[in-house]
Amino acid sequence: MFCFIVVIISFWANITYGTDQECVAWFKSNNVKQDANCVLTCNSVAVTMGTFHCPKQCQELCAVVVVENISKIQEVVYYVALTQDEIKLVEQKPTEALIVYIQSHVAIESTIKVLGRNLPDDESDAYRHFVWAALITKELGEETARKFLEAHETAMPYSDKGRYMDLANDKAGINVALKLKNSNKLNQKNIEAEGLRAVLSGNLVIIKPRAHGGTLK
Repeated sequence: MFCFIVVIISFWANITYGTDQECVAWFKSNNVKQDANCVLTCNSVAVTMGTFHCPKQCQELCAVVVVENISKIQEVVYYVALTQDEIKLVEQKPTEALIVYIQSHVAIESTIKVLGRNLPDDESDAYRHFVWAALITKELGEETARKFLEAHETAMPYSDKGRYMDLANDKAGINVALKLKNSNKLNQKNIEAEGLRAVLSGNLVIIKPRAHGGTLK
């Protein structure tokens, strides 16, 4: 049910948007890999008096890939299992699309870490969508998050139970992100805690519950 947004970016493209060149050089010289752990790795890199501010730009350094000619975006972005609505969003918002993709992997890793599995239609599916939606909201704001999440589900008809489940759990994740933001507690650790709490309390939509004996692993 979680047909991933797969956006493969050629990272040899210049990273220039939203960052200063000193930080770009710092980022490249430390060989930080632009993967799901990029931001965490970037924030742990040593700094000097001239680069002490660079960790604040890790999100941009990890996620922003700009080609010299934006009209050639299709030369560096390839679409696998994307809906037509997703493809349009990728073309319109390539930077945001990459952040959505990175956060999908963060959500998958969190799901396996917290619940011990990553399966369709069960508690892990509900938790994954909840966390993914909250993380996207954290990074891109409510409006953009809703656009990408809703576009992701358009492959399924409105009557599909899977679509209803995903959108309901996406909405729950967005709402929690907004609540945490208002209380200045919006971070991944709190999102994960809220996600697990929502699963355990039965507040998420689950088609095929698999938990037995009070354990989810």
